[in-house]
Order: sequence, then C-alpha cells, then structure tokens
Amino acid sequence: AARLCIISIALAMISLLISEWLARISRERAGR
Repeated sequence: AARLCIISIALAMISLLISEWLARISRERAGR
C-alpha cells in the first residue's frame, strides 16, 4: 500500500511539472 501511495504522489508531481513545462514552452513560442 505504501508503494502505491508513493507512486500516486510521484505521478501527481510529475504531471504538474510536465504541465508547467508545457505552459512555459507555449508562452515562449507565443512570445516569439
């Protein structure tokens, strides 16, 4: 159970980082 909790939290953090990264790229492209 502990592993599942850790994995779920890790996936959530990774998804947030990916969304932020994509937002930055989109902003840079729009700025250009």
